[in-house]
Amino acid sequence: MAADNVRISGFANIGLTYADSDELEFRNTILNKSHDGLSFAADSLLGLQINANLGEKFDAVGQVVIQDRRDRSATNYLQLAFLRYQLNRNLSFKAGRFSTPSYLFTDFRYVGHALTWVRPPLEMYSVVGSIGNMDGIQTN
Repeated sequence: MAADNVRISGFANIGLTYADSDELEFRNTILNKSHDGLSFAADSLLGLQINANLGEKFDAVGQVVIQDRRDRSATNYLQLAFLRYQLNRNLSFKAGRFSTPSYLFTDFRYVGHALTWVRPPLEMYSVVGSIGNMDGIQTN
């Protein structure tokens, strides 16, 4: 595979939080750990995405996002890992791990990660915005 068929991109968010309460702690999603006091871990993340063009009809995508999760198993850091077949411009098939379409509700995705506001909208922190990923086969 030629190097011009592979694109590697990354993104990072460094956030500093402070919570001073005996009853409340800061957590940016329901999947991440909660923190009290001063913390960089509570709101920082680091991501890497690889897109590979495997031919005229096939491509592959992989994305890892490192953040302070409650469950630290490796699969919780793997956001995307799929092979896509583009049958025509209106129909494609994906197999592997892909994101739920929660961006339709939250208007926020890790890819691009260029936001004009300091913090994504409140609904990003809801259960809908934290559903995560699915493993399987998808068509669109």
